[in-house]
Amino acid sequence: MITEEQYLEAKKTIDAYHQQLELQYANSRIELFKAKKGDYITYIGGSKSKNLIKGKKYRLTCAPWNIRVAVINESGRRQVFKNRLFTV
Repeated sequence: MITEEQYLEAKKTIDAYHQQLELQYANSRIELFKAKKGDYITYIGGSKSKNLIKGKKYRLTCAPWNIRVAVINESGRRQVFKNRLFTV
């Protein structure tokens, strides 16, 4: 059994970790919106699409908008995805 002090210390560590992840996520989103047509972005996973490979780079067919990006997938077709699935 752990003490309340150990629990609070662990909780503080976990909260700091989550804040760091959120900051990294926000920074990668900013970089993604700076991308333009023809640039390559990396697929980080999270989609059930059979036409994307995790860790592979895909070419943008236009600049990202709202929460979407359009890329050329493995079958050579243009496909639109949520931008949270990609990073620069």
